[in-house]
Amino acid sequence: MWNPFKRKDASPAEVKDTWDLAQVENDEGKPMFLRVNTGLKAIAGRRPFTHRVGVTFLLRQPDEHGLPGPEESEALNQFEDALLPALAVPALVITTKGFREFVFYTATPDAVPATVDTLRSQFPANEVQSYAEADAAWTVYRSFVG
Repeated sequence: MWNPFKRKDASPAEVKDTWDLAQVENDEGKPMFLRVNTGLKAIAGRRPFTHRVGVTFLLRQPDEHGLPGPEESEALNQFEDALLPALAVPALVITTKGFREFVFYTATPDAVPATVDTLRSQFPANEVQSYAEADAAWTVYRSFVG
């Protein structure tokens, strides 16, 4: 039965790739660089993207501020190029404290382990960690976009 008050599921056509950049301080007073996909505001909290995924690329040789040096920047760029099309909706990229975390929202959290395992095999020199958890309200994303 049709319900005029029911929110329609988000469509991939609604996803806009509009990124804002920011530099803030982390809890240790060191730099933290953020990229926030503000183009997702229109679909934040809508089905089917009800699970948050974090994929963290640990730096082998961060500088004194916990940021990547020039030698690791190329590996990070290659990792990002492989990761972004592999998972659903990229929402945030956080770089600080010796890591870069990519935060996505997805409708298929069960596909995440296989995707991350493939990336681990492509980037064996770096430790890659991941998680997937329910976050239908997009709490992490909303904490960065207000």
